[in-house]
Parts: sequence; C-alpha cells; structure tokens
Amino acid sequence: MTWLAIHEAAVHLIVEQGFAASTVEAIAEAAGVSRRTFFNYFPSKEDAVLGLVTPACSDQAVAAFEQQLEDPLRATTTLLMAVIRSGWPKLSGDLRRQELVDANPVLLERSRQHFQVAADLTLEQVLARMPELRDGLDLPRATRDADAAHALVALSVSVLRYLLTRDLKSILDPESPVVDDALTLFRALL
Repeated sequence: MTWLAIHEAAVHLIVEQGFAASTVEAIAEAAGVSRRTFFNYFPSKEDAVLGLVTPACSDQAVAAFEQQLEDPLRATTTLLMAVIRSGWPKLSGDLRRQELVDANPVLLERSRQHFQVAADLTLEQVLARMPELRDGLDLPRATRDADAAHALVALSVSVLRYLLTRDLKSILDPESPVVDDALTLFRALL
C-alpha cells in the first residue's frame, strides 16, 4: 500500500535524520515513489509523518450521532471521535508517532490543526440538529442554538483532550471503555 509506504518512510527518516533534514523528496525516494505521488497521498511532510488524511463526517458516523440525540454530550463526543478517527487511521506506531510529536513542535501544531478540522465538521452536524438536541439539554430559555452547539462541541473537545493525556489509543479505538469513564467524570464535575 503506497500510503503506508510513504508514512513509514517519513517516520523512519525523521527518526534517523531529524525533522528539518528530512525533505519530501527524500521521503518519496525512500518510499519508492515520485514527488508527485507523494502529494497524491499527503499534502505535506507533517501529514505524512503523522499519517493524517483529510477528516470526514461519514454517513455511518452521522447515523450513530442521530441515534444518540437523547444524550447530547455522548452523541457529540462519539461523532467527534469518529471524525477524528476518519482522518487518523489506526496504525501500529502510535507510540512512536507520539514521541515524534513531542519532539517536533511543528507536528504538534499540525495535530492541533487536524483536531480543529474535526471539531468544525462536528459543529456543522450539531448545529444542524440543535432543535432535536435541545430536548436532551436543560438550557436557559434565551440560549441561542449556535451558542449551545459551540458549547457542546467545546465540551466534547475537552473530553477528548482529557483522553489524549491518558492514552492516544482511547481516541483511535471505537470500542475503548475509557470514553464512558471520561463522560461520567465530566458529568460529575459539571
């Protein structure tokens, strides 16, 4: 698989030569592809190292979200996780990837940008369904739908950031039980 070959070549070169010394050309050569092919799979060196693809809000993720509208926080957090997962395929090198992010601030910033794209896609879905979500929320009467949607997504982002401090795999694994624990903790604190 070309995508994986490029990703692994990028990680290997960054580990061996450092981030600044590893060029797109060197990564493409190590993966056995052209520079053009590299850009068909990844828009940047950072994305290749992180193994990122453009996040998407799949029909399946939206359907799961709609089935949970009676619990707005769970629904929104589940949707946000699905969108993040869509752009960050599960790989065996999660720990190695985290070490690279910790050592290279540019990768941390790219991860944050990726996370923001996922949050924005989630917000679009939450805004579209705020009339139904309001039924599961005890909002002050004057609360605008847009304000409630932004707050709900912000809270879901906080839950996921908390999970990131514990274990990156918890976000990448749709079956992880730590999500339930985190939601329980956040609800208790609120």
